[in-house]
Amino acid sequence: MRITLWLALLSLLLAPHAAGDQTPLIAVVYGEYSYQDSPSGEGQGARTFRDTVQEALDRVGVEYARLTDADVEQGALARYRVAIFPYNFIIPETEEEAILRYLDSGGKVFFFYIVPESVAERIGLRYIEHVDGDYQTIKLRARDLQGLPPQVTQASWNINRMEVTAPDARVIGRWYDSQGKRLPDPAVVISPRGAYMSHVLTETDLAAKGRMLLAILGWMYPEVWPAAARHAIANASRRLDEVQARAQKSDLPEARKRDIEARLRRQRQTLRAARFMADAGRCAYAVSVAAEAEKESLLLYGLTSPERLREFRGVWLHDAYGVPGWGWQRSIRELKQHGFNAVIANMLWAGRADYESEVLPVNPKVAEKGDQIAEALRWCKQYGIELHVWKVNYNLANAPADFVDELRREGRLQKNAKGEEVLWLCPSDPRNFALERDSMLEVVRKYDVAGIHFDYIRYPDDQTCYCEGCRHRFEQAVGRKISDWPEAVMSGPLQEKWTQWRRDQITKLVRAVSTEARKIRPGIMISAAVFPYPESLSWVNQDWKEWVDEGLLDFVCPMDYTADADEFERQVTRELEVTAGRIPLYPGIGEFIIKDTRDLLDQMERARRLGADGFTLFCYEHAGPEPSRMDALHASHTAHQTTPPHPAPRVRFDLPPGIPDAPSFTYRSDEKISAGVSLSAEGNYPEPITRASGSVIVETVEGEKMLDAGRVEAPGEPAAVQFSLPPGRYRLAVVGNVTLASGAERGFIVRSLPFETAATK
Repeated sequence: MRITLWLALLSLLLAPHAAGDQTPLIAVVYGEYSYQDSPSGEGQGARTFRDTVQEALDRVGVEYARLTDADVEQGALARYRVAIFPYNFIIPETEEEAILRYLDSGGKVFFFYIVPESVAERIGLRYIEHVDGDYQTIKLRARDLQGLPPQVTQASWNINRMEVTAPDARVIGRWYDSQGKRLPDPAVVISPRGAYMSHVLTETDLAAKGRMLLAILGWMYPEVWPAAARHAIANASRRLDEVQARAQKSDLPEARKRDIEARLRRQRQTLRAARFMADAGRCAYAVSVAAEAEKESLLLYGLTSPERLREFRGVWLHDAYGVPGWGWQRSIRELKQHGFNAVIANMLWAGRADYESEVLPVNPKVAEKGDQIAEALRWCKQYGIELHVWKVNYNLANAPADFVDELRREGRLQKNAKGEEVLWLCPSDPRNFALERDSMLEVVRKYDVAGIHFDYIRYPDDQTCYCEGCRHRFEQAVGRKISDWPEAVMSGPLQEKWTQWRRDQITKLVRAVSTEARKIRPGIMISAAVFPYPESLSWVNQDWKEWVDEGLLDFVCPMDYTADADEFERQVTRELEVTAGRIPLYPGIGEFIIKDTRDLLDQMERARRLGADGFTLFCYEHAGPEPSRMDALHASHTAHQTTPPHPAPRVRFDLPPGIPDAPSFTYRSDEKISAGVSLSAEGNYPEPITRASGSVIVETVEGEKMLDAGRVEAPGEPAAVQFSLPPGRYRLAVVGNVTLASGAERGFIVRSLPFETAATK
């Protein structure tokens, strides 16, 4: 008897289900037959879209079991009310028959994109055709579906066009394009037997998509609502507690703390009302009220962090035509309204330009949409946003086939260690060097942009390029023939010379563009997106420390894409040591992989605390359509308009050695710190500097001014300053003005590396 009872309990524990107090009655079918379809590459997509559906369900507290194709074939669906198929494009006949039996027994299904013809017929649909197009938004309407949001942002690139065939099936969602035009194609269809969405669920706007799925599932299976209401209320309550704890620990102004406390009290009252509604059976309304409280908690979370002014607040935008669905005017207007001051826009690749280029093949869309640098620059100037034109170097993705064919015939493409073609330009080929250089300088000559930005300024990895051109040119460099190619340079005595030679090929391009661009347009900013250092040296042969030391860059944006805040902090700490205060560091934050906006705010706070002078979010295509995320940033981190710390004259800070055996630049809080500060009449301005002067101040790493320490002028002697500080992290800064040759004056701020004062033991 005891063994039987134990086995029964064990079977319940091992049954597949999400967290909850009972086995859920909704199943998500893991299409393992589809996941294994690796030759087409669709298998990974199937996993991705499955995860997206699950994340949307998790956000709204819908519990679900996870089934496999084999489970379905063996009749496991019989235990569940609704079965969801996120992107199951391989469904064998045995599984299809099992789904039909499930429908016959009263079960309901929810298919995305791919649905077997027989199952579509049962839902009340008929397949028409597969179509490519611009499917940006789904607008939703159904009065009997509680909690259905008015629309979701989708940004789909194709759909399966369906027509409704059953009298009890109906369209509740319609597609709209990026210009806001309604399209004839149904986006979401429901019937008493199931639901269908004509594309996969993409990862944008997941909060609204979660509510959409909840509304549809709640219509099919109303029992989901009580659990969803409990989840929404508990989640909002937990988030409010987080805000309260942060506010109590922070050193915010008392007025702001009082404001936060008052708003927290109002939201807690709202949640009490939501609990009352849920107990009264009005669960959908309770979910809506709790969701608003959770949204408010995110704004309050932002308010618990102090804002810093005079920092770079930038975004990378991969689409040359603006945020999809917005165009350039709205894209720049939204950036301005949310407190950003720069956009790094991808306008050219190694083999394609989205403007009227005389050097590179021009994207055919330019004939229809116009010169995109000119269009972006128009709105950037109107709204006061810096435009930095971003080039993807060497990479020939998106290049026209005839252009690539010509390069291939000329032997200008990379080859890996096995002799296989890699669709990148070989950096050591003089013809490719000229193409890369001339295309970037063309932008400088034609457009009054704030700067030009290198990306992919490296090799793909340490396995390329080993083409015959590289072999010949390296042999010339070392003055000897190499017979055992490429093994002789991949290991052994020649390896380090080979690696350095490869770095030199990359640096040569950066040096040439930087030098010539500044001659063509003095004051233009030169920047780069780079890999973490020092891994970049051997892995992709990118020595961006040399570029910083040589003065080739005006700022640098390391791509510190990680959801792990501690790893992000380690990377930024190393990068600050590399830049050593010579140029501003604007870490690249992987916004697209950070699910919780609070974690994004945390990385921004850490960057500031460590001593970075700004941040760059990747990417605007993702962050822009997430209004709650941008609003949370604007609640505090970007609340007020500000300008970047560049351009500026060159400043040198000489800090004394710190406490022995302590981290660099650590001092005792009870001692006088003596430092030297010198100001130069050189800087990245469009005209020569005739005079520069400024106040030397000490500020916290968050930007709060602590004290005045002296003044410095150029031309003039360096200033010697002395100060003592309580325990904390600080920076020296010079805040002043320069006078240019034309008589124009410009304000500036230049900050030192952070230093720390520790309490005396």
